[in-house]
Amino acid sequence: MKILKFFKRKKEKKEEKKVEVVRQPSELELICGDDHKVYEALERTLLLNIRSLSSKEFSIEETLNKARAKEEVARAAKGEAEKKDLLYDAGLEYHFAGQIALTKIALSESNGDIEPVELEPLKEFFGKAQELTGRPYPILNILEGAVKKAQEYYQEKKEGERQKK
Repeated sequence: MKILKFFKRKKEKKEEKKVEVVRQPSELELICGDDHKVYEALERTLLLNIRSLSSKEFSIEETLNKARAKEEVARAAKGEAEKKDLLYDAGLEYHFAGQIALTKIALSESNGDIEPVELEPLKEFFGKAQELTGRPYPILNILEGAVKKAQEYYQEKKEGERQKK
């Protein structure tokens, strides 16, 4: 038996290196500051890369038509699982329509004053998304504050791009 122990490989002792990871806050976190409710709401609903939006010319109308068509198909579906999946897909389309609307409102050249009528599409789209997906949309409770922070975010982005040029 001593011979077997001799041939047995010895385990190498590995030194554990402790690496401290310092996380840098995102631009959105910096703009929202201590307002965690607004950050959580915008984190899921704000389009962070507006170049993709402007380059493909996304249309709220097209997105809504897709959402309504999917919802109609889902309501006509016979299988419960299929119906649930199709309604969820329709909810995602409403979510995307809300994202586009939020971006367009935030990028509009207003003085920072937001008219209640401007918030109606956001209530409709995110409300429908919440209904169909079953996911909570905290932005519905703080629309005006979220839009103001979105305006600040896009303003910072524009200024950052100007400085790069």
